[in-house]
Amino acid sequence: MQALRSILWIGPEAGLGRSGVGDTEAFDVTWLADTDAISQIPCAGYDACVIAFDDVERSSRAITALVRRRDMPPFVVSCRGVDADAMRARLPLDQGTVFVRDAPRVATNQAAYLYRAVEQVSDIPRSPAHTTGAESPAGRHGIIGQSEALRAAFDLAERAAGGMATVLLHGETGTGKEMFARAIHRLSARSAQRFVAVNCAAIPDTLLESELFGHVRGAFTGANSSKAGLFEVARSGTLFLDEVGETSASLQAKLLRAIQEREIRPVGGSSDRKVDVRILAASNRDLRVEAAKGHFREDLYYRLAVFPITIPALRKRGDDVIPLARHFLRKFAPRREGVASCELSLAAAELLSTYPWPGNVRELENEMQRAITLAGREPLITPEFLSEAVRSVATPLDRDEHVGRTLREIVEQVEAQVIRRTIANNGGRKARSARELGITREGLYKKMKRLGMV
Repeated sequence: MQALRSILWIGPEAGLGRSGVGDTEAFDVTWLADTDAISQIPCAGYDACVIAFDDVERSSRAITALVRRRDMPPFVVSCRGVDADAMRARLPLDQGTVFVRDAPRVATNQAAYLYRAVEQVSDIPRSPAHTTGAESPAGRHGIIGQSEALRAAFDLAERAAGGMATVLLHGETGTGKEMFARAIHRLSARSAQRFVAVNCAAIPDTLLESELFGHVRGAFTGANSSKAGLFEVARSGTLFLDEVGETSASLQAKLLRAIQEREIRPVGGSSDRKVDVRILAASNRDLRVEAAKGHFREDLYYRLAVFPITIPALRKRGDDVIPLARHFLRKFAPRREGVASCELSLAAAELLSTYPWPGNVRELENEMQRAITLAGREPLITPEFLSEAVRSVATPLDRDEHVGRTLREIVEQVEAQVIRRTIANNGGRKARSARELGITREGLYKKMKRLGMV
């Protein structure tokens, strides 16, 4: 069964109130009184849409409007007072719809009721008209997200995988550089061979040379036998040099020769050995800048950066924060006794979306692991389970972020944050949030679209 939290409810407000769906904390509900605003809102992102009119005509119009959308979620039609058979005959519906005879009446039963209905939709292959977006790289290689920044980076990675060029991955700590490196390996012609990773910053320089190139017996105290280096261990496969910018100048010279000549000499050895290995490297520092400053060998930089790829920071791929958070919740939830799944409340999701994540994906993963531990057997992650750093996100004007930014940029960021907080305070009800903000519902959707919030 798919996770079910966010629901788009289309129908009279009285029906929403009668059902109790909007009153239970099990769901985040966005309510539309009629079909007029459907064309102005994004449907992708909702787990389900409930159409709950009490007559065939208005139900038919709502369904027709949704069927024309390519970003629509699976939808359930509440047939209270509606002839479902007549509607089926009237509309060109395919396998993305479930009709239910009676609207739910008791709030405590809402979750089970809607879960059963949506499960029927989820168990049936959906047509292209019901596709909520292009396939994420996550579905194939464990890289979660569909933001433009992430897709651009992954497109480059796919192209790099098809050749033999040395790839240099650049990105802040915690952005997932090793995951990208593994994806490139899996997509390459060497995928059947070994992928060997070494963190150059974690090994003392005196030992790193031996680790990479190997050593012969008696090369140094304690070398009681010969040892193959990682260049040889990864023969015919891929060697990933993580944080290569932390290596010393002397080791950089040896790396340059190994990459350029495809030859290595073990520590204490007297002859060279040919190696067949593809090199992928990564650094959290800009090695072009480091080379210009004389802190990194320029010739090695150009050998490594034949195919450079920049992995975007999480703050630059805001659309991916919530999908990533939910991924980590699914990852950690099964470890809790008696709780099979866990979801984010809308208020918690808004806080996660607002926080800048200086530690990137790794920090978000740690945050979700901590939250699910604090939640215990609770099925919902609310703000109280988030860290103080996330809960106390200040507005841009409370910090120094505005320095060097235009007035328009500052105002837009404040607007986005106020809108997020208002929607969170109103339980996800955008119509109510619009009234509180003093604008129309359509105006709110237009503003959210302009601010890149949808």
